[in-house]
Amino acid sequence: MRLIGRRNFIQGFGLGAGTGLLTPFARSVVAEARGLDTQKARWILVHCYNGFGHGEKIPLVERWVPSNRDLTARGALPPSLEPLAPWASKMLILDYLSNPFNPGQHGTGWASLSVRGTRPPVKPPVQQTEIVYPRPTGITVDVLAGETLSAGRPFRSINVATDGGAKSCDASKNSVSYLRNSLQAYQQIFGSFEPMMSAGTPNDIKARLRLKRSMFDSVIKDDLGRMRARLAGREKEKLDQLEGSIRALELQLGTLADGPACTLPGQPTSGYDAGPANGAMPAEFLPAMVDMQLTALICGLTNVVVLSPTPLRRTWKDIPGVNHDQDKHNTSHADDTGALVKIDQYVASLIAKMLGALQKVPEGNGTMADRTLATWIDDGGGRHHVPRMNHDNHPVILVGSMNGHFKTGRHVRWQRGEHAISDAYVSILQSLGIAADTFGDPSVFKGPLPGLT
Repeated sequence: MRLIGRRNFIQGFGLGAGTGLLTPFARSVVAEARGLDTQKARWILVHCYNGFGHGEKIPLVERWVPSNRDLTARGALPPSLEPLAPWASKMLILDYLSNPFNPGQHGTGWASLSVRGTRPPVKPPVQQTEIVYPRPTGITVDVLAGETLSAGRPFRSINVATDGGAKSCDASKNSVSYLRNSLQAYQQIFGSFEPMMSAGTPNDIKARLRLKRSMFDSVIKDDLGRMRARLAGREKEKLDQLEGSIRALELQLGTLADGPACTLPGQPTSGYDAGPANGAMPAEFLPAMVDMQLTALICGLTNVVVLSPTPLRRTWKDIPGVNHDQDKHNTSHADDTGALVKIDQYVASLIAKMLGALQKVPEGNGTMADRTLATWIDDGGGRHHVPRMNHDNHPVILVGSMNGHFKTGRHVRWQRGEHAISDAYVSILQSLGIAADTFGDPSVFKGPLPGLT
C-alpha cells in the first residue's frame, strides 16, 4: 500500500538537480515524507431511514433524547445510544433541526443529504405523498466532503448500504453507487491494492517497518550531508525543512512498527449481500462491510465512508442482539419501541466499533480517532408517518471533538424551526477543515450552528 501519499517532495521544495544525489531508497522515502503535510480529517457518516423517533408526544421524541444535557452524567444517554457510552465525553447531540424539502410519510428522501428539493406551498398534511423521492435534488453533503478530504486518494468515498435506494449524488445529480455485496466490495476496493505492508504475518510487517526505520541514519543522513555541501543558502533552508519532514516520517514508521499496521481483511468466501427482499439480513454482512470501510480509512484509500445500515424490507431475526422478525419499516409502523431500540443499539455498536479500531492506530501525537468525526442522522426526525414530526426535529448525533473543534459531552436543542439541518452540515464541514460557508437551499440556511465550538 501507499503508507503516505507518494509525491515528488524534493521537486516541491525546488531542489532541482540536487535530487540526483539521493540514493533510490532515500528518494522513495523522501517522496513519502511530503504526505505528512497533507493529512486530512476523516468522516464516518451513518445515514438511516424511517425516522429516528417514536411516539406522538410533542416536543419529546424518546428514543434519542438524553435525560441530562450533560452527556457524561450517569444514565444520561438513552438506551438507543448505550453502545456509545464510552464516547459520551466526545459526543454532541443536536436536535430540532428542520428540513422543509421533500416532506413525506417516511422522511425527506434525497433532500436529507442535500437539503434541496420540493417545498410544499402549505403545511403538509399528516399523509403527505412522496412523489419527488425518486429524483436527486443536488450535491449531497457526503459527496462534497469527499471531493476535498479524499483528494488524491483512490476513492472519493466508500458507500455501503443494505438497500439499493441510498441517497447520495454529485452536483450533476448523478447518483452515487453504494456497495451491497461483500465479495464485489472487496474486489472493487482492494483488487488493485499495492500490498507494501499487507503481505505476511503481523511480525513480518513490523520487521519490514523496523528495517525501513533503521536505514534512515545509514542512508538518509549521508545523502542529506552530501546534498547540503553542494547547495546554496536558500536551498539549504529548504533542505532543512525537508529533513524535518523525513524525521517526522521516521518517527511515524517507528510508531507503526510497534502498533497496528495496515493489513487487509480476509476476502469473503462467498458474495453474500444484504439478503433477499422480505428475507433475513445475514449476520455477516454489515460486520464484513464495516471491516472493509475501516481498512480503507486506516490504509488511506479514502477519508470518507458512508454506511446505510437499516434495511427497509429485510428482517433482523439473524442479527445477534436484535433477533427481530420484522423489517424496520414495519417495526416503525407497529410502534414497537423495544425492537426499534435494539436496532438503534446495533447501529450504535457499528459506530463504536469503527471509532474503537481507529483509536488503536497512532497518528501524530494521538490516534486516528482524534481526527475522525462520526455522524449519525436519519432521513426522518420523528415518528414514522407523522410529517409534522418528521421534518422539524431532525437529530444529528456527532461523536468526535475534532481535536477540540467542538465542545462535546452535551445535548444542544434549538427552538422548532430556528435552524435547518444544513446549518449543522456546514458546522460539520468546517470541523473537517473544509472551507464551506453555505450548503443546501439558501432560503433556509442561516449559517453554522452557534455555540458548538
